[in-house]
Amino acid sequence: MAAVPSNRPIDRSARAASTQLTMDEGLRAYMLRVYNYMGAGLALTGAITYIAAASGLYASIPSSPLIWLVVLAPLAFVPYS
Repeated sequence: MAAVPSNRPIDRSARAASTQLTMDEGLRAYMLRVYNYMGAGLALTGAITYIAAASGLYASIPSSPLIWLVVLAPLAFVPYS
């Protein structure tokens, strides 16, 4: 006698939920690393900016030849972008 398939739908939701949960955990871990890296970069930029402003470096740049370095340095990154 042949097995008669039942008309009940196959429950794939448990496996799909498990796969989705694993993917969500991986994405969350990746995004946490990205945001931590960005936050550390922002904190480092703020600290360097504060030190340069407190030491008077920003006030001395416009009156020296360093202004050309500040103005033209971003152009060095153009060929690499």
